[in-house]
Amino acid sequence: MTFLLPGAKLATKVDINNAIYKSILATRGKQTASQLLPASAAIQQLRAPVTEPPNTDVNRQQLLTYLRALDYLLEHKLPAKLPVQFLWVNAFDANSQCVTNDVNIDKVAVAFNLAVCEAFLAQGAYRLRRTDPSALKTAARHFQTSAGYFRMAASLPVPGGVRNVTPDLYPAALNALEMIMLGNAQQVFYSIAYEVGTPPSMLARFAIGARDFFSIAHESCRDADLVNSCVNTYVGTPSRVLATYYDAVAHSCQAEAHARAYEMSKQLTQIAHAKHLSALALEQVKALDVDSLASIVKFREELLAQADNLYKDIVEREENAEEENRKIYFQSPAASITAIQGRQSVKPADVDTIIAQQTVDQRLRAFADFLEPVSGERSGFISMYSDMVAHQLASVVAALNTSSADLRHLMKRSEDAIETSRADVLTLAQHTSSVSDESRKSDQTAIDLVKNTQNKGGMRTIRELQVQVMNMASDVRTQVQKIESLLAAEDEEDRRLRASYPAVQRASSAELTHAYRTKLAKMQADLRQAANADAIVNKLIEKHGQSIADVEQIQMKGLDAPDTSVYATESANLSARVESIATKMKAQHGTSKVLLSRKDDVVEAIETKKALEEPHKILLAIPEEELNVDRVQEVIQDEYGFLKDDARTLRADMLHVCDALTDMICRLQQRPQADKVRMQVEERMKEVYRVQAAAVKFKEISDHLEHGASFYAKEQDLLAKLLQEISDFSAARRSEAGDLRKQYQSGMGSHQGFYPSTSNPYSQGVSHYATPSYPGNTNSAQSHPYKRHQSQYP
Repeated sequence: MTFLLPGAKLATKVDINNAIYKSILATRGKQTASQLLPASAAIQQLRAPVTEPPNTDVNRQQLLTYLRALDYLLEHKLPAKLPVQFLWVNAFDANSQCVTNDVNIDKVAVAFNLAVCEAFLAQGAYRLRRTDPSALKTAARHFQTSAGYFRMAASLPVPGGVRNVTPDLYPAALNALEMIMLGNAQQVFYSIAYEVGTPPSMLARFAIGARDFFSIAHESCRDADLVNSCVNTYVGTPSRVLATYYDAVAHSCQAEAHARAYEMSKQLTQIAHAKHLSALALEQVKALDVDSLASIVKFREELLAQADNLYKDIVEREENAEEENRKIYFQSPAASITAIQGRQSVKPADVDTIIAQQTVDQRLRAFADFLEPVSGERSGFISMYSDMVAHQLASVVAALNTSSADLRHLMKRSEDAIETSRADVLTLAQHTSSVSDESRKSDQTAIDLVKNTQNKGGMRTIRELQVQVMNMASDVRTQVQKIESLLAAEDEEDRRLRASYPAVQRASSAELTHAYRTKLAKMQADLRQAANADAIVNKLIEKHGQSIADVEQIQMKGLDAPDTSVYATESANLSARVESIATKMKAQHGTSKVLLSRKDDVVEAIETKKALEEPHKILLAIPEEELNVDRVQEVIQDEYGFLKDDARTLRADMLHVCDALTDMICRLQQRPQADKVRMQVEERMKEVYRVQAAAVKFKEISDHLEHGASFYAKEQDLLAKLLQEISDFSAARRSEAGDLRKQYQSGMGSHQGFYPSTSNPYSQGVSHYATPSYPGNTNSAQSHPYKRHQSQYP
């Protein structure tokens, strides 16, 4: 058996003793309030249990005593609204709370907790059913009493607006909880009937009764104000699951009743219904939102086990149904049974009788002697007077407190503003003394570097130079390839001539071109070094390209190194201005301290007047027929008008000082135009120094590229001259080879006089070829990246 139990509403501790004292003081005077202090303390003591979960018989008795005490106090004209805030937590959502000063909220919440306590006691009694024969009846009685308390809570008056913030106190929610308690009681009666061997038809009636109670609870939670609330999640959805489960139980019992009456077709129909409903109940139980409802985790587990066992039992009976039909075929049919109706014999208990039988605490009898004489109408005006006085004075004091807090805040802000301004003066003075001609030259150097970068085109110029150097390097490589091709052709021609005429005697090509080859090898070595330098420069461009591009974004128009000659004058002017404002602020601070002291005196006068006043004596002097709202307002003006006027005047003075301090703070935070210009220049210099390194890299890279272009230009000229000389040499050698072939072909090739000498007649063509001064020239006046080893570069 699985019961659905609600959680308790818990309250915070409040000083209800002092609240009752203030309420009686306002309506009956200080003497009466003092005489009722023991009775007020008794109420404070009786209320203590509402802050703890009610789950024992002791808790139930304590709550009953407090509920009876509340009834007694309200019967004897204790004002329902007290100067205290009652806070109660939503039973189904700990983050939802209601706060009110109406004591009626305690009555409703205590009735709610009594219902919860009865439900816990019922569950405890049910657990003793194996050892105590009367435990089941006790459990059913507790559940019925719980339903009675929920019905009572739904009928009690509730402070306006409370149900809008705590849906657990909605009438529909309380009605649903009442039905759930009756459904729990019906479950107990079903258990009793099952234990004593009641026929299946009667068990079905008890099960249908439980189903109907839970169905009504589910429908109540579908109210427009509850369908999207925590109440529907905690109460409505689980009650629908219980309704489905007991619907399946009822069909199962009806199937058994039909089986005993040998009505096999009806039995199979009921088994089919029971199987469908039990499967549906299983799905609904599994779908319960356990994460948001940790308190029903156990409920879900127990009900899931019950629904699973019921489903398995029904499936087994369905499998055996055909065999049962064959057995029944040879037996005499029994009389048909009538349609089975539900049995809802459970009713809520009469809790009014239970509460009336509760004895009133003797300490509360004192209220009966003092609270009766004043008529209800006059008592209402006394309460109105007290409420209006409290509201008006609270507004006056709140306004004074706000203005005084603003004044203290502005005093602190003004002190901070003076300290900040004096620190600025000191910083400016230190800056003036620390700035030298050397630093100004450094600033100008940085500016010139950045301007040079922008004037020379920045990355656009670097890209153009880079392309130029790459093209020139490609041209030089082409010239080298041409020279190598000419030399190779000369070697091949000389080899073929010697192969054709082995006896020929003349200087070899290798001997004659040795000087050219030596010079070409040296130039190739220089070009390889230049290629390494190209790679290094390309890496520098790739690494610093974006930084150099950022240099072009800096606004340099009209920017020169800051002139520090005006700093000293500026510092002196700023210092005089700050000290002038500080003197005026000091005078306002003195006025502020006087006003704050007066504020404390005014507030103390208001509180003293309010504490010593006896509203009942003031209004008792007025005939009851003259009592109205306007008359009460006139009395308040007579009693408190001068205090409110003093407070308004004081607040106006505070606001005037606040305005003056605000103006001075704004003036302190404003800077002279010269100061603004200097600060702007300093900010721009920060940007200049931020990109100075990139500007230096631009100059370094552009210089490298320009030197590279110059180097490749010289190499092009030298290679062109070398190419021309080798071309002339090659042409002469080809001509000589032709002459030799003709001589041999005419039979004159063996004459020694026709053979050329072995010396190199072309060697003079290399004598004018100067060594290039770009790579490898240690005497060069400048240092270039093409002369360095690659490992020297990042």
